Amino acid sequence: MEGRISAGPWRSLGSASQPEFSAALERVPAGEHEIYVRIVSPETGELLVEGDIGPVYVGDLWVLAGQSNMEGCGRLIHVEEPQPGVSCFYMGDRWDLAVEPLCWLLESPDPVHWTPLPEGMGVSEEKRKEYIRMARRDRVHGSGLGLPFGKMMLRHTGVPVGLLMVAHGGTSMSQWDAALAGEGGRSLYGAMLRVIREAGGKVRGCL
Repeated sequence: MEGRISAGPWRSLGSASQPEFSAALERVPAGEHEIYVRIVSPETGELLVEGDIGPVYVGDLWVLAGQSNMEGCGRLIHVEEPQPGVSCFYMGDRWDLAVEPLCWLLESPDPVHWTPLPEGMGVSEEKRKEYIRMARRDRVHGSGLGLPFGKMMLRHTGVPVGLLMVAHGGTSMSQWDAALAGEGGRSLYGAMLRVIREAGGKVRGCL
C-alpha cells in the first residue's frame, strides 16, 4: 500500500496482505491536505485500488474543559459561523467541522456525562437515543467560546485547530480531581484523558 499527501511524493505504507490494514504518514506539515491511497500488486505493479480522503487537517489540539461557560450556555441566535480548518472532536468520538453547539453530553460514551433524563424516559439506550433526537430538534442554548477561539487562533497562526469537547456544566472542582483518573469514563478527569488519547495523545493547551 502507498499513500501521499496532496501533491507530495508517494510513500510506501507497508504490505496490505490482510483484510484490515493500518499505517501512518509521518512528518506531515500543518495545514489542509488531501490523502491519496493506492494498493499496487507487488508482483506485477498493477494498480488494484485507489482513493482519496479529504480535507484532512494537521494542526493544534485544544481541550475544552470545565463547566457551563465552556460547555456553552449562550442562546443559539446569531451564533458564530463555522469555518473550514476549525474542527471539533465531538462527544460521540467523531471528528467534524466545528458547528454550534459543540457539546452534546448524552452522545458521550463516558457515563459521567449522562445527565438525568426527563421523568418517565428511563435510562435504556433506546431512550437515551430518543432524548438525543429530541434535544437536536428542540435545543435553544449551547453557544460558547470554543468556536470563536478556534477561528481566532487559525486567523493569527494559520495553523488548523481541533477542539476536544469534554466540558460539563454544573460540575465542581472536586469532580475534576486528577486523583479520580483511575475511574476512567465515570470521572470527568478520566473521561478527559480518554478523549485526549483517542485524538492522538498530544494537545497544545487546555481552556
